[in-house]
Amino acid sequence: MTGNVLFIFSVSRLPAISGSIKAIISQISVGMYGALVTINYAIQTTAIPSMVLESNVMLEAFSMLNPSSICWTLEMFAYAVLGVAYWFAASAFQGKGIFKAIRYLMIFNGWASLISILIPVVDPHLLLAPQGLIAYCLWNVLILSIMVLVIRVIRLNLIGTTSISNDVSTDG
Repeated sequence: MTGNVLFIFSVSRLPAISGSIKAIISQISVGMYGALVTINYAIQTTAIPSMVLESNVMLEAFSMLNPSSICWTLEMFAYAVLGVAYWFAASAFQGKGIFKAIRYLMIFNGWASLISILIPVVDPHLLLAPQGLIAYCLWNVLILSIMVLVIRVIRLNLIGTTSISNDVSTDG
C-alpha cells in the first residue's frame, strides 16, 4: 500500500503533469485507496480477532474468508480507485519507447482495476475461485512490470530531464 501511494505522489510531481487536474485526481484517488485499505486492514487485524474470540455473529459480514463480506467490497473499491490513480498518472510518461510502455501499462491497469469492481457485483465467489486468484496474480505481474520499467527509467537517469516528455526511445 505504501509503495503505491508513494509511487503515485512521486509520479504526479513529474514535470509532464505536476499541478495538472490529472495529478490532482491521481493524488485524490490514491488517497482514497490508502484510506480504504487502511480501514480494511484495521478491521482485519483488530475487529476480526475479537469477533473470533467472542463467536460474534458479525464475523461473517466482515471476514475476508467470506467473498460476500463488507471487507471484500472495501478491498475491490480500493483497487478500483488505485486504478484511477494509475490511469491519470500515466500521462506523466510521454514519449516513445519505455515511456510509452509505462503509460500504456498504467492505463491498462486503470481499466482492469475499474472492471474488477464488477466481480463482487456479478459473483463475489469468483474472488476466491481459481479465476479470481489467477486474475490477482496477473494484476501483480502487471504492477511488477510497471515498476521494473520505472526502475529502468530511473537507472537510465531520465527522470528529471527534459527527455521524459520528449520522443525518447531507450531500446538500447
